[in-house]
Amino acid sequence: MGTTVAQFHGPAAIVTGGGTGTGRATARTFAEPGARVLAAGRTAARLAETAAEVR
Repeated sequence: MGTTVAQFHGPAAIVTGGGTGTGRATARTFAEPGARVLAAGRTAARLAETAAEVR
């Protein structure tokens, strides 16, 4: 199996559980090729860490 890398030019992604674990990794994965990411979660401090990572 090959790896598919998405190209984003303007789309946005909404990620739940974005403060930790799989949600944080998903936010990073979408942000890396250029998607705008809205991450939702329960802990503001953890979401702020995610936001700092994806900027």
